[in-house]
Amino acid sequence: MSSFMTVDHPGLLSLVVDKERLGFQNIGISAGGPADHYSCHWANKLVGNDDILPCIEVVGDGAQFTFSDDCTIAITGGTSEIRLNHAIHPSWQNFQIKSGDRLQIQNSALGIRHYIAVCGGLTVEPIFGSATAVTRDGLGGQRGDGSAVSVSEKLAYKCKQFPWALHAPKQAIIQAHKSLCIDLVMGYQFDKFKPSGRQQFFSNNYTLTPNSSRMAARFAGSPILSPSDPILSEGIAKGALQIPPDGLPIVMLADRQTVGGYPKLGSVTSHASDLLAQACAGSEVQFNPIDFQLAHNKLNLKHVATQRLYSECEANRRKAEYLS
Repeated sequence: MSSFMTVDHPGLLSLVVDKERLGFQNIGISAGGPADHYSCHWANKLVGNDDILPCIEVVGDGAQFTFSDDCTIAITGGTSEIRLNHAIHPSWQNFQIKSGDRLQIQNSALGIRHYIAVCGGLTVEPIFGSATAVTRDGLGGQRGDGSAVSVSEKLAYKCKQFPWALHAPKQAIIQAHKSLCIDLVMGYQFDKFKPSGRQQFFSNNYTLTPNSSRMAARFAGSPILSPSDPILSEGIAKGALQIPPDGLPIVMLADRQTVGGYPKLGSVTSHASDLLAQACAGSEVQFNPIDFQLAHNKLNLKHVATQRLYSECEANRRKAEYLS
């Protein structure tokens, strides 16, 4: 008999996500994957999963789940109040679930997305190599059609327990802010914009709008002049910053379309994409121009720092194992 978590309430939006659906953009299939890759990876790490296995991405608060059997879970992402049978538990660490336990996510403060990972992952059939739900493609998720999880739905999981208590080091926890400075790597279409438009763009403060989504972060503010020369549609990378005819920037995120024809100033970094995925509507954003080499160096330093934090977390596990 399968173990399962019952969706008592999905909150604003709950989706099944795992690693990206890579290698199919040439046939019009979006990559998808977790909107905040960093937090999702940590959730899996804290329950002993070596990779990003199928888990739940929850937007906002109000989500409630009941578990049929014992397992180990971890919740990462935005700052929120985690309740297990009415007792408050901290996020960014794992904890043991018993049969009949009820989990609630509420009172989100900073950061709008949360990741619930289960030891061994959810049992969801992959499509094109991934279980990630991409609604606009109609692919992935619990029912295979890209839909979000719904009330009373049962999400099967492997009845496994990770025996060691783990918590992410304080430095690992993502810090969501209402004011962000986002690095932008300037691209090959950068020179198509007039110098005055480029200067105005980097001087502006933009506001994240409520119609942002997993597909793209959209901004309000002072528009800049978009190049009038026609541009052929081309493949779209995660983080690409487009300037449509209205002059207001759009940053493409996990569920982006596969091709687009708007001119691009460049691309935000992977770390910046995670921060934008956690930002709430009304957040103020300013863009900072950096070149490719500096972006590459920052990425390497971030990778080294994260690996060091993983090692610290693993050392704590080994210490707990030895003392037991």
